[in-house]
Amino acid sequence: MISRLTQIMKTKTLLKIFHQLFRSQKNSILKDHPADSKTNPLSSNKKTSTKKRSRSKVTPMSMQSPQERKAFLKNLENKIDYHFKNSQLLVEALTHSSISLDHAQHPFDNERLEFLGDAVLQLVITAHLFQIFPEFEEGPLTKIRTRLVSRTALKAYASNLELGKYLIMGRGEESSGGRERSSILGDSFEALIGAIYLDSDFARARNFILQQAAAHLHRVTLEPEEINPKGRLQEILQSKAPSPPMYEHLEERGKAHLKYFRCRVIWEGKELGIGEGRSKKEAEVAAATQALKSLTA
Repeated sequence: MISRLTQIMKTKTLLKIFHQLFRSQKNSILKDHPADSKTNPLSSNKKTSTKKRSRSKVTPMSMQSPQERKAFLKNLENKIDYHFKNSQLLVEALTHSSISLDHAQHPFDNERLEFLGDAVLQLVITAHLFQIFPEFEEGPLTKIRTRLVSRTALKAYASNLELGKYLIMGRGEESSGGRERSSILGDSFEALIGAIYLDSDFARARNFILQQAAAHLHRVTLEPEEINPKGRLQEILQSKAPSPPMYEHLEERGKAHLKYFRCRVIWEGKELGIGEGRSKKEAEVAAATQALKSLTA
């Protein structure tokens, strides 16, 4: 128990240090992203700029007026449930480096924001897994984190937001399927995290990440591929006595298409944990997970 408390205190201290480092870096980065910057395509009303974007047909944002472009981005802001104070950060997060092939003087792309967003994403997921899986060691936690921040997972997060249609990219990249490419979608999602962090704070970026990864986190919580709660529980218990744990189904409720099951795990006549789920398997896994938490508390 003492070692567990010590570990938690160390983690909280590390998180505080990370937050301080992020804040100090954030202040210096924001100096390069003034609101209403002349380089912000949304704040420019020059006919020459509008004409160039319309003629090149780089993205769906190449509309006839700045007002229409703002409305298009407002739709994305509604999807992510966050409205930017500095709209340039959002535009930069959506700008792929291939834009420079069509517009040599284009002042920015999303690579720096991607770099920042990746760090924020890693910290948020790492801290969250540490909190919800107190019984897991470093190895399994690392494997679970890898799943949640993998290229496949990042593409899924981006696809749920239809991020591809908002991207600003060169014509060649777009014609070759760039809007659906896993690497581009994943990088843009990380850039969006970086933009939200700079425009607000760590807490808001954390909320955004956990909201977008909620479905993946739910599946991981039910039964991580890296750790089988039922198998792990049986391994621990049979190291003490040969009898295996038994699962007893206590309740089944709800309509046919929305059933819930309640189960308990018993060993040597003792109830070790109770769990619920949308299937008998989920209920058993939840009961085994609860039992593991009780045994390692």
